[in-house]
Amino acid sequence: MAIASAEGQRIWTIDQTNLNTALAAINLDTDIENEICSAVNAGKIVTAHDTPVAFAGSTVTGYLLIDPTTGAGAYKVGGGQNGAWLFWGTIIFLGIMLYLALMSGNIIGAAFILLAYNSFLNRVEAISGDLTPEQTYSELNRAAFLAVAGSFAGLALGRLGPIGGVMTWYLRGFLLAFGLTWYG
Repeated sequence: MAIASAEGQRIWTIDQTNLNTALAAINLDTDIENEICSAVNAGKIVTAHDTPVAFAGSTVTGYLLIDPTTGAGAYKVGGGQNGAWLFWGTIIFLGIMLYLALMSGNIIGAAFILLAYNSFLNRVEAISGDLTPEQTYSELNRAAFLAVAGSFAGLALGRLGPIGGVMTWYLRGFLLAFGLTWYG
């Protein structure tokens, strides 16, 4: 919502009194507009913006479905290529890898994972708003790939025993299988 507002988009508070006007004015994915219509017809109040916005490598729509009686609500994001799953999936994966490294006493591996995490966030932040959605998604893919590869390399370097050997083998397979597909 903040991005849409900063772009000068109207932020709609939609209820029974303005549902038809709002649906005529907004330009969102059909599934999202149908969900908005269903929610309002069920007595909820919806907050939405005019058109999708670029965020974290994807074109997305943020909207809220609030029950005015209980205050309960759903804060939803939808639409476009789903760069959000790639962004959050990478963050969660790196968090799990960091936890495993720390639990196994692999401090060097944990340090490399933290470096991969920091590098990932810096690369995502550096993605230009001037790119097409496809180029943006490609850059997000590249950032995720490098972060995952870096975390495996960190684990392999941190444990030069059997686990390090297996991780090195896995890293080579990962780079070969996905690196050629994404960047070959």
